[in-house]
Amino acid sequence: MYFWSYSFAWPVVEWPLVLLTIFLAVAFLPSIVAFVRGHHNRYAILILNILLGWTVVGWALALVWSLTAVWRKSGPAAYET
Repeated sequence: MYFWSYSFAWPVVEWPLVLLTIFLAVAFLPSIVAFVRGHHNRYAILILNILLGWTVVGWALALVWSLTAVWRKSGPAAYET
């Protein structure tokens, strides 16, 4: 009986970790998008996301900013492989 109660109890311990991971992924979505896209202002977006991301307006601004056009270097260095 002890074995069964233990085996049913362990998934309950993992749920807070799963929920925390999902929450952090959504909370830092603007920063993740900016870094994956190679945005030229990715560190500024990260700072905005950390400081104001807990507000809906700050998070939305960071997300919109991370989805704006990415500036690429022009010239010979931009075409190197």
